Amino acid sequence: MHFNLRGQGNSCQVAVEPPITFFEGDTFINHEYRRTVQLKKMTNGIVKYKLRLEGMNRDFQIDIKAGGVSLNDQPNGVIQGEIAVESIDLEFVIKSAERGIALAYYYIEIEDGPPISFQCQAEFCGPHLENKDPVINIGLSKVNTRKNQTIELKNTSPIPAEFLIKSSRNQNLNFKNAVMPHEDNTKSQAALKVGHPMVTRLGNKITVSKPHMVLEPHESCTVDVTVDCITEETMHEEIEIMVQDSKSIFVQMHGEIQKPKVYVSRNTVELGKIYAGVKEVVEYDNGKNKAQALELVNYGNLPVKFKWEERQEKGKIVA
Repeated sequence: MHFNLRGQGNSCQVAVEPPITFFEGDTFINHEYRRTVQLKKMTNGIVKYKLRLEGMNRDFQIDIKAGGVSLNDQPNGVIQGEIAVESIDLEFVIKSAERGIALAYYYIEIEDGPPISFQCQAEFCGPHLENKDPVINIGLSKVNTRKNQTIELKNTSPIPAEFLIKSSRNQNLNFKNAVMPHEDNTKSQAALKVGHPMVTRLGNKITVSKPHMVLEPHESCTVDVTVDCITEETMHEEIEIMVQDSKSIFVQMHGEIQKPKVYVSRNTVELGKIYAGVKEVVEYDNGKNKAQALELVNYGNLPVKFKWEERQEKGKIVA
């Protein structure tokens, strides 16, 4: 008896869905993230595979688990397994101490089938510091006074946020060379001293109550800002809040610092001949001496306090 046996042998095929895994949203440094994809079997029967890490674009921590088996736990760096069901889970576990894009490439060898590759990508960022008051205006201020304002800061990220406050014109100070208040700073440059008063272009001084601090995840703080008004100035200053491993945020500070401005209409009063025992009165709108009346005028923008004093030794009255 003779018979013909006919058939078709199909190669084993698998696919990773999606082939490129993106960690979307904010991905913060020093924080662990997980994402799961599917390794699907595209043919019937049991598929045997070998999974390994092919390469990374830089140094960071990453692991992948295939059906619960960790690649980092394998002594030879290869997961060998079988797919008997429709699909198995591939779980990525990723973490980085540095900002920037992190890429990892994986390779799967298939027994009796073509190999495949896939990758995952995450872009890590530093902490997010939020400032509720980007503009501070001390308004019209008088010389030799002190003005107080506040800055409200909040760490909106799940990792600690370290910050330094300085003048934006101070390009020398950074986290690497900063001299903290508790350190011996007697020989240090003033520009490198954390908490040293910020001096405006004309010499007024700005100090902050918390020039350096670490905010824990989702913690808030209030920073007191004090302006010592020393000299006249139309003030436009920029305060920089440097955030470690993140971008700086800035606070605009404005104000008009002035001196009181007054004048008296005359510096000499001529009363002519005065008789003994006769009281002479100088009134502004009445009497023969009204032309000699004094007018004290505030021609500035600030209220002025004054008092008259008589200097007996010279017979002068001074305001």
